[in-house]
Amino acid sequence: MNSLINTTNKHIIKFCNFVSKSLTMGLPELKRKIQMQIENADERLLRIVSSVFDNYLNDTTTDDSVSNSMSFSEKKAIEEALIQVKEHQTIPHEMVMEETKEKYSKYFKNEN
Repeated sequence: MNSLINTTNKHIIKFCNFVSKSLTMGLPELKRKIQMQIENADERLLRIVSSVFDNYLNDTTTDDSVSNSMSFSEKKAIEEALIQVKEHQTIPHEMVMEETKEKYSKYFKNEN
């Protein structure tokens, strides 16, 4: 059980670090990083990236206010969560599910 929690925590830390680095990276740095990645990409990745751009540019429902970077409070919440994960102040998924099932039992009637 502890090894599962440790593995999960490692994945969470890795993801949160990625998000945190992405949020602090300036636009010029991000462009350079993407250009370098494209230079080293194989055909499959280039097709995926091209598809993402096509979908983004063709999406008429894109709301510019949503597509802009996260707010300060959202960034701060992620930073606080990262600290909690590093300090092992997390709650196992199983415990959260137990509490959720107790609190909202009417939504879990069909489960054993």
